[in-house]
Amino acid sequence: ALNPPTVSYVALDKSAGRLKVVPPDSDIVRTARDLGISFGE
Repeated sequence: ALNPPTVSYVALDKSAGRLKVVPPDSDIVRTARDLGISFGE
């Protein structure tokens, strides 16, 4: 889980089946794209 400035462990059974929407123009998405991460578009 991203809890700035840290990333913490979340058990798969706690996160599976849950959806968290992130705005495509958010800082985290822009940073990921700048690092070369693709989101399949």
